[in-house]
Amino acid sequence: MHGHLTTCFSSPGNGDKTIVLSNGQKEIHMTQFKRREYPDGTVKTVLQRLSGNQVHLREG
Repeated sequence: MHGHLTTCFSSPGNGDKTIVLSNGQKEIHMTQFKRREYPDGTVKTVLQRLSGNQVHLREG
C-alpha cells in the first residue's frame, strides 16, 4: 500500500475493513473485492475470484 496509514476501521463479524490514508485515498476491503477511492473521485476495484486470479476494473 502506498502512503501512510492514518485510520483503520473494521466491522466486527463480517471481516470488512476501511483504511483511510493521509493522502486522501480510501481503501475498502471486502470478502469478494477491494476498492480504492481517490480524492479526485476515481475509483479502482479489484474483484477476487475463487481460483485466486484477480480481475482489475477501473470505474468512475
